Amino acid sequence: MFLTTNHPQLIDEAAIRSGRVDFRMELGPCDRDQLARMFRKFFDDEAAAARFADAVAADRWSPAQVQERLLKAASPDEAIGLFAEPPGQTVELKRAA
Repeated sequence: MFLTTNHPQLIDEAAIRSGRVDFRMELGPCDRDQLARMFRKFFDDEAAAARFADAVAADRWSPAQVQERLLKAASPDEAIGLFAEPPGQTVELKRAA
């Protein structure tokens, strides 16, 4: 089971004591390598992954934000374009469901 939150300080300690939550990990912004590796999970194109990692600002996007936008991209070029909008902006769904 995974638990996620943006505000761990608001969770009652009894709910996250040892035995209930045994491992905690903070996921910070993605570096260039993480951006390229995440891109490859969506588009199997090494050259496009390198282009993506060069075009998208490192240490600006959380893994969740990167995943959300990559899920919405129908092509590698569209994926790069979706990162022109700053984090926190809503992007339209392009990929067919």
